[in-house]
Amino acid sequence: MTQMNIEGTFVFSKNVIQAFQANQVDEKGKRGSLIFMGATASVRGNVTTSAFSAGKHALRVLSQSLAKEFGKQNMHVSHAIIDGGILTNSSRERHNDPELSPDGIAESYLHLIKQPHSAWTWKLDLCPAHEQW
Repeated sequence: MTQMNIEGTFVFSKNVIQAFQANQVDEKGKRGSLIFMGATASVRGNVTTSAFSAGKHALRVLSQSLAKEFGKQNMHVSHAIIDGGILTNSSRERHNDPELSPDGIAESYLHLIKQPHSAWTWKLDLCPAHEQW
């Protein structure tokens, strides 16, 4: 789990950043957008989430560092915390807990991508409206 979240994400990020560096700045003032998908575990651990939390925390900190380092080069890096399950056909059959719709997540991601250079979001928390806190 940690290898995928840390090493895999680092190598992927390096390749994406290099590709963005070859881009021209667009009409929104950016050369590309990179959105990392996190989880609540990226900000706090829990009883059975040690490896998952460590990996997600590392991913969050990597995204923050990349945002600070490459924002100056017009690359928008964001971290979205998905706080809850994602609604799929199989999850619909298993339980009735409130879940995030893939379309709702996609709309939030599009909002990040369309943000003007003067007002970028690094951190976004998404959760269902009726979540049991």
